[in-house]
Amino acid sequence: MIEQHYTEEALLSLLDTRDADAVLGDPHLAACDMCSDALDSYKDIAGLLCDKDVWDEDDAFDSEPAAETLSRIRAFADSTAREDAEAMALVDQLLELPTEWWAEEVRSDERYATAGVVRRLVAVAHEAVDSTPTQASALTSIAVDLVDQLDLAKYDGELLAMLRGRAWRERAYALYYLGSVDAAKSAVQKATDAFSSCTLADVDIARTRLLDSMILSERRIRGSRRVCSCVSGRVRDVRIARTHTRSAVGRNKRVSDEWKVSGSDRTISTARVRAEQRKPGSTGRHHREHSLLLSRDGRE
Repeated sequence: MIEQHYTEEALLSLLDTRDADAVLGDPHLAACDMCSDALDSYKDIAGLLCDKDVWDEDDAFDSEPAAETLSRIRAFADSTAREDAEAMALVDQLLELPTEWWAEEVRSDERYATAGVVRRLVAVAHEAVDSTPTQASALTSIAVDLVDQLDLAKYDGELLAMLRGRAWRERAYALYYLGSVDAAKSAVQKATDAFSSCTLADVDIARTRLLDSMILSERRIRGSRRVCSCVSGRVRDVRIARTHTRSAVGRNKRVSDEWKVSGSDRTISTARVRAEQRKPGSTGRHHREHSLLLSRDGRE
């Protein structure tokens, strides 16, 4: 017979038992070391919770943040704000140039090699994709290339991964808007790979998956359209073939009828000539018969 151990509820209920002798005399606890040790552990925890020192708030942790931590957070926030302000001015100047010059301008000017410029390019592309998707695609292309040129000593690895993921996701959306579904799918995969190395990227990953589902839906719709187009083409070919067949049959029938009428004419003419040769008085009768046949055939 399999031995049944006491449940946690049963052991906790024994803590409320005031009769210590009854607990010590429990035959299962006396024979089962596992249940006995568990009951002793619960007793120790209950004793600690009853100790006043556990609830003493005099030695509580200081809730104020460390001055060094505050200083680092403020320095990072100030640096980011300054970068973003400079990036806004640079990108505004870039947009005044012809689109074909953008990529070369960014590569040749070191001022663009900041995380702030990448963020600004992605933001501008997001706003432009509805009205000018071609420019949005060009901006995202510059952004994904620029991320790889940023100084690793200046920026944290996770920050760069986050920027890379957002740049590729925005590029995927621009390509999807332009109808380049396969290229958009590839860009989504690169964005997903970048976000996978980030600790706090749950929202970005969710947005990327939503875009991925849109792209997959478009690919399935296009596949269905190709199938329908192929079927429609085959139906059209069959109809054309049937039309040609009917025309050919009609032409053959007309030719056959013409040959039959022509053959009848030749037969009647031959008979009339022979009759004339044999009996001159029968010419009028054969002529009438010939006229009658022609009138039936619609030729007179």
